Amino acid sequence: MSILICVRPLPAWVAPATTVLGFALFAPVSILFLASGLIVPQPWLTMFWAAGAAFLAYAIANRHRPWIVLATPVAAVLLWIALVTLGGAFLDWTA
Repeated sequence: MSILICVRPLPAWVAPATTVLGFALFAPVSILFLASGLIVPQPWLTMFWAAGAAFLAYAIANRHRPWIVLATPVAAVLLWIALVTLGGAFLDWTA
């Protein structure tokens, strides 16, 4: 006996809405990366800004893959949190 699972395809509006949401999430993420200068010293700050620009460029390059666009700002925030935490712990970065 086999069990068939019927999965309905997603509505047509889900993909564009996911892409728009992913790019909209880059606004607060960009503010986070730009305001990193309050915590991060200048040589490292340039690398933070380059990483933020690379995440945005990656999302733009994959704009036809909505789930990647949505996951990119989340990955950027997780990387930012990890780097600031490690910098504070090992490099004595303080606000």
